[in-house]
Parts: sequence; C-alpha cells; structure tokens
Amino acid sequence: MSSRALLTWNDRYLKVLVAAWGLALKGQGQAILIGGEPGNGRSTLLAALRDALALDPGQVYRLRCSDLDSGVPYGPWSAFIDRHPEFGAMMPAPLGSAEPAAGSGNELGRRAARSLIDMFQKTPMLITVDDVHLSDEPSLVLLYRLIQEIGNRPVLVLVTHATPLAEPSAVAEFVPRMLTEPHASQIELEPAVSSEIEQALATTCPRLDPTGLGQVIEQLLDLSGGNRLFLAELLRSLEVLDPTTVPDVREHLRLLPTSLQAMIRYRLTQLPEDVRQTLRFAAIIGEAIDLDLLELLSKAPVETLLDQLELAIQRGLLVEALDGDTRFRHGAVQQALMEEFSALRKRRLHGALLATLIERDASPQTIAFHALASGATGAAYEALVDAGDRAMRVFALAEAAQFYHQAMGIADTAGIDDVRLDLLRLAYFDAIWMKDRDLASIELNRVAARAAIRNDSELQARANFRRSKILYETGQLAQAQSLLYETLPELEQIGDVQLLGETLVYCGFCASTLSDFPEVERVAERLLELSEEIDNAQFRAIAMHLSAHAMVGLGKDVERAPLVGRESVDIIEELGRLDYATGFAWVVFTSIDVPSNLEHPESVAQLVERGIGLNRHSDRLAGTKAPECSLPFAYWYLLQGDMAKAHDLMVDPADHQDARWSQTQRDIAYGTASELALIEGRYDDAVDNLGYIASDPQSQLGAHSFRQWILAVERWVKVALDQSEVELSREWVVALDQALEGKLYVPGELILETLRARIHLAAGTGDAQATADLMERTAARALQTHNMLAHLDALCLHAQCLAQLGEPERSGRQLALAIETAERCGLRYHLGLAYLTRAEVWAVVDGSRDDVIRDVEAALNILRDMNAAPAIRRAERLIGRYSRRSHAGGLTQREVEVLRLVAEGRTDAEVGEALYISHRTVSTHISNMLNKTGASNRVELTAWAIANEVVLT
Repeated sequence: MSSRALLTWNDRYLKVLVAAWGLALKGQGQAILIGGEPGNGRSTLLAALRDALALDPGQVYRLRCSDLDSGVPYGPWSAFIDRHPEFGAMMPAPLGSAEPAAGSGNELGRRAARSLIDMFQKTPMLITVDDVHLSDEPSLVLLYRLIQEIGNRPVLVLVTHATPLAEPSAVAEFVPRMLTEPHASQIELEPAVSSEIEQALATTCPRLDPTGLGQVIEQLLDLSGGNRLFLAELLRSLEVLDPTTVPDVREHLRLLPTSLQAMIRYRLTQLPEDVRQTLRFAAIIGEAIDLDLLELLSKAPVETLLDQLELAIQRGLLVEALDGDTRFRHGAVQQALMEEFSALRKRRLHGALLATLIERDASPQTIAFHALASGATGAAYEALVDAGDRAMRVFALAEAAQFYHQAMGIADTAGIDDVRLDLLRLAYFDAIWMKDRDLASIELNRVAARAAIRNDSELQARANFRRSKILYETGQLAQAQSLLYETLPELEQIGDVQLLGETLVYCGFCASTLSDFPEVERVAERLLELSEEIDNAQFRAIAMHLSAHAMVGLGKDVERAPLVGRESVDIIEELGRLDYATGFAWVVFTSIDVPSNLEHPESVAQLVERGIGLNRHSDRLAGTKAPECSLPFAYWYLLQGDMAKAHDLMVDPADHQDARWSQTQRDIAYGTASELALIEGRYDDAVDNLGYIASDPQSQLGAHSFRQWILAVERWVKVALDQSEVELSREWVVALDQALEGKLYVPGELILETLRARIHLAAGTGDAQATADLMERTAARALQTHNMLAHLDALCLHAQCLAQLGEPERSGRQLALAIETAERCGLRYHLGLAYLTRAEVWAVVDGSRDDVIRDVEAALNILRDMNAAPAIRRAERLIGRYSRRSHAGGLTQREVEVLRLVAEGRTDAEVGEALYISHRTVSTHISNMLNKTGASNRVELTAWAIANEVVLT
C-alpha cells in the first residue's frame, strides 16, 4: 500500500458508513455529517465508499458546493435540476414557478424535499453533498428538510464540511440543527498521528536509520500539522530518497514539494491580500505569533491585526492553543508564506526582530533562529550554545545536541577561537555519548589532538575524563580506572570542582563494578567532603549511594545500608536525574536490599515498583531502552513466583547490542535471561546466554563484569551437573579458583557465590561430607551478611547432606527453617524448592508416604505456576514412585493418568497433548499397562480399569 493510501483516510470511518448504508437498505434512512480540515480525506472517503458499495450510477446523486455558486440559490442542486426539470419547477422562488405559501418559504422547501424523497422510494439512494460550508442558504434549508424526511426511506445522505466552521454563518447554525434529528450523526476526520506516519515511513523509507525515526516523524508532524494530504505529498517526495541517515531526510524536507507549494498557494489566494500580508509577517516571527512583534513588522493597528488573525483562524490556517498563543496549524504553510518574501527582505525583517528580542531577553532558541536568519552569526552562536547549556541542565540531551551541533556548524563564520570551539565539542560529546559513542569518540579524538598540538594540559585532562567514561561503559574497567587516577591530579590543580566531582563519581563506579569496596569507601568519603564544600546535592547523593554499597560489600553497618541507599535515590530523583535514579534503584535492590532486607518483602516490593516507574519515565525522556531497573526486578518477580511479570520486564539481550547499553548492563541482561531459562528448563537458551559472559572454562574475564562472571560460572556448574557432565563442572570450579588468584579483595557476596559453585559440584558428585563442610561455611557467611538467597540454598543442601549422613532429625530442622524463611521473605521459588527437598529427604530416610506426598504436592502447587520444568520433573518422579505403591496392578501414577484419559476414548495424540508428553511416550505407557494387566487391547484395558476402580464409572 502506498504512503498516500495509508494516510488519506482511516478504515474505521469507512466501516461506519458501510454500516449506515446497511441500515438505509432496511428502510432506516441515515444522515451523517462528515467534518474535517481540508486535506484530511473527506472526498477520498466518499469515493472509497462508492467503490465499496459498487452502486449503479443511477443510485448516486453527488452535489458539489463551491465559491462560484455560493451566491446562486440552489447552486449545488443545479446538476440535479437539469436531470429532473419537474423538480426544479417545485422549488420555492426565486428559482421555480411555484409561489411560496403565505409567509413560508420553508413550507415549499418541505414539499420539495418530500417530492424528492418520493423519487427515491423504489430505489435505495446515496446522496452526497460536498463542502456544504460553501453552500447558499436556500440549499441548506432544502437539505435540512430532506434530512427530516428520510427517517423511513432507503436513503443515506452524507454531508461534508471543512472545520473549523466560520462563526457566525448559516452552515454553523445548520450543523447543530441537523444533529437534533434522531437519524442524524456526525464523524470528525482526525489528523494523522505519529503511529500512522511511522507505518507510512516503513513503506516510503524502509532503510531509514531507526535512531532518527522519531526526529523525522516530529518534523513531518510540524510541517503538516497532521494534515493527511500534506503528509501524503511530503512522503511522496521522500520515496525517491531511500535514505540511510537522518540528515538526508531532514535536509530534504526543508524544501517543500512543488505539489504541496501549489496546494498552499491556492488556499492562500482565497484570503484578502491584506490578511495574506499580515500572515507573511507572522510567518517571519515564528510558529507562535507575538502580537507586539507583528505590530512592529506590519505597522498596522492592533485591532486590524486581530480581525485579520481571526479570519485566518476561521479558515483553519491558525489555531488558538490552550496556553493562549495563536500558532500556525501547519509548519508548511508558515514556510510557504516566508518564501513569498525575497531573501533580502527576509533578512532585514529578521534583523529588525533580533534587537527587540535581545532587549526582551527572549529564549535563546528564538534569538538564535532570528540571528541565523539575519546573518548575525556571532549572536546566533552565543544563543545556540546558551540554548544547549539550558537543555543540558534539565537533561534534555537530544535537544542540547541539536543546538550544539548547529553552533559548531557556524563557529568558523562566527569567528570562534580554537579553545572555545573545543570546549563546545566537549559539551556536544556530553550530549551524545550515551546514544552515539562512535560519533562521540570522533569528536573527543579531535579535541585531544588539537589540545596536544597546543600543549593544553587542562583541555587534555577534560578530554581524558570523558574518554574514561566510554572505557567504563564499554567494560574496559582497568583502563578507565587508570586514566581517571592519572587525570585527578591535573583536575585538582585546575580547580574545576565540578569536573573533579564527576571524575570521583566515575572512580567510585569503576571500583564498585570491580568489587573493590575499600576503594569505593575511600572515594565515597572524598566525594562527600567535596559535596559539602560546594553544596552539591547530586554529588552528596552519589557519595551516599557508593557508601551504602561499600557498607554491604565490607560487612560494615549492613543494617543501615538500605536506609542510606534509599535516601540517595530520594535525593537524586528530586534533582530530576532519572538516569542516575534508575541505576541507583536497581543497585540498592540487587546489592543492598537483596542481601540485607529480604526479610521485609513489602519494603523491597515498594522499591521494585518505584524503580520500574523511574525506569519507564527515564526511557521516555531519553528515548532509549536501557535495562536499568527492568532486569534485576524481573529476577525479583521470578523469585516471588510471578513469571508473567518476570517475562514482561525481561528483554532479549541479543536485541540490544547497540552503544546505549554498557557492558555491565549487557552482562546483567544475559545473566538474568540465563537464570530464567534454567528455572524453566530451557537449557539451550541458558547455555547461549551464559556463553556471552563466559564461553568456556579457559576463557578470560575480559571486559565482563566480575560479579556477573562469577554468577555465570555458578550457573555453568549447575548446567553441567544437570547434563551429567561432571568433569566440565570441575573445570568451571578450577576456572573460578584461577580467576580469584591475584584478587586483593573479594567481597563477601561473591565469596558466597564461589562456595555455592563448589557445593553444587560436591553435591553432584555425591560427596555428602564435603558438601556438608562447605555448606556450614556458606550458611555462616550468608547469615553474617544477611544474604537470604545464599542462606536458603545452604539450608537445603545441608539438609540433604545430613540425611545422607544419617542425621534425619537435624535435616528436618534445617528444612523447616528453610520453609519458614522462604515464606517470611515471600520467595515462592525457594519455598517450592524447600518443600521438594524435604520430600526428597523423607524419601531418603524412608519417611512416611503421607509426608512425602504432602510436601511434593505443596511444591508442585508452586512450581507448576512458575513452569519450573526441571524441578517439576523431580517432583513428578518422586510422587510417581510413591503413588505406584497404592495403584492396582503395580501401575505408576503417570500410567494411571494415561489410563484414565484412554478410558475416555481419547487418541494417543490427544492424551499426549493433555499431559504434555509425546504420542510415542503414550504408546509406551499403554504397552507397559497391557503387560502388567494381561489385557489384549485398549477395550480390555479400560474394562480392567473399571473393575479395579482405577477408573470410576
């Protein structure tokens, strides 16, 4: 489908009209008024309806209104009267021979309408009246009478008009009167919206760079005001481009297509020349019309200007916004009006405005626009830089980048020296580096090279700080940290406390990601001192955030850490730094609350919901899809057993390999996806995701986050053991030992993870005593740091070891504690595992069948809701083994389930679908049951089942 067809009319309007025709065919005549701005598809909609209904030409009467016949009585009806002279003779004076009844032309109008209806009595008719806002008043009277008479006739009357309607006017009175009729209704054709334009662009410009799609859509909306005809012409002009970069499209749209210019010129010629001249001056001023500036340019009295603007509003060229401003409805109309001035005249007019705007202290964007248009490049440069700085202060990065880029483009003609231009390039870097690191790196290298030539150590230090940010975000932590510490002395000497603080922030982030918590603590203390010296709330919040992280990592003041961490989120959110707030929220959750606060699940849940809200808001502002809170909180819902929410928050990390994600974020994405896959038994997916972080035991840590690498290894050990690859699990534990060598400091939480990997290996190899020894160390360390997840794993593994070592009572106490802890923390997944482990322990120590069945069923109630396939299989094997003892003929529980469905008459395929097993497995179960029962076929097997009460009749 072409872009024009996509934008001209909407299918839902066509469906409404087709339904109205259906009612008319049943003798329920309908009248529908179709309003909309010229160009939004009224005529095209009617044409589409005529095509859809496939009517005979004799069934359609089309009346067209125009400026040419607006003063001629019954002008729109002239073609119809030519076909039916007898009807014309019935028209009230002055057209026909009939004389009006005493004092009532309306009465004759009613008679004419009834006569017209009589002509339509035998054949269903479609009557369309186009552009009724141009109609003469007698025709409106006749049309109204016609609509009154169609209630029980097979007639559909469609009346189109342009909005807004001129007030006061005959048609403005006609519309509400028509809508009082019981069989009359109204449709307002709406302007196109962003989603429709995006769909059209997918057809017109399939290779358009998706990162710039939003900017192109915004520009198209500005130019067209959503007018579908304008949009169709703009999109048609793009069809020849097939662009791959945004600037190609945006530059192309600066020149209106010739066809669109012709349309706009035609519309403008319908205005009086003095109104058109006033609109030309208004177009020079800008999208919003300042009456004082308009008076300055036009030199016309204010009252005259108001009258002229009101006429333009009535014609739909201007709109009155909710904020009280009068604006151009379409940027294309404003652009076309500006082009009616010569280049010299435009330049002088912009110059005349510039001095007044500077005196008024207008917005820098407005000053820059008029300065550029008047050729005052120096003033334009300063205004653009000011506009970019203001946008940066409110974190509108895309807008800031646009202003800085414009300023850089005119720097040479504005006479800007090299140092000022390089500082501007650094500001531009700050605005774009999170979205386009390649372009940011080019600008940074350019600044560094020029600074080196000038031997400008200060500028080199500023460039090095920014280079370290890229190194940090791409996972090159050691290089980033080294460069940051090289830069610090120079910054201390420069005395730029703001940049010094930002450098300390990244020093803290590097140390935190490297789990070097003594250094995190040191940086946090220095940053807090600096924040107090210069009264900087942002630095104070980051210092508190780092401090809370260090408390947990070092095991100091662990109870107070969540309070400090949450306070840092409060401060940074109040400052409007949602980019930091989202990151802080998930760090508080993953590194502080999960280890130390899981015993208060309501509190953690509040943080989760808050973080998700912050993340969504931040994504809308930044126009990115960075994971931030989503991934760790997906894991939280997974632990709670809410798999629907976990999947909703989870993202496919393979879809987000662009520069907007840091290396740590990508590692978190792959790690969380692997955990979700392991729980659901999707081992191939788990292996694919783990392989991104750690491909094999011989692979190096590389740029990956140390914490995420440790977690990946622990999961690799579980995968290898589940796949009976014991030797591979040993290799991963050896790789873990090698990675820990040379680490001066490894935080407690990661020590726990290394111990858990060893526990999995020991348990998988059947070494109960070794597992018990490791478990005791893990359990003690977990309780010391309040890491409830590690504590629960340790309790369950310890219980299994104690059962194998002949200590069932201690084993039972450990599992009872695990169940109570999991319930208190709201960790449903661990609760299901704890019930399952206790059932397995009862089986090992030959506990009662009732105890085993009770705990397995409790586990299955939880695990089935989560679709935790591997754990479910463990539970079903166990319950099948214990259920087997009570079924006649020695049938297993699964065989009984199959037999009951067979007795219902289901096929093997249907049984397999109901039990989520293959039809071959069903056939095997049936064959085993025939052997056990002595039955010869399915019929005898069913009879045996009924006789032995396996199946109740």
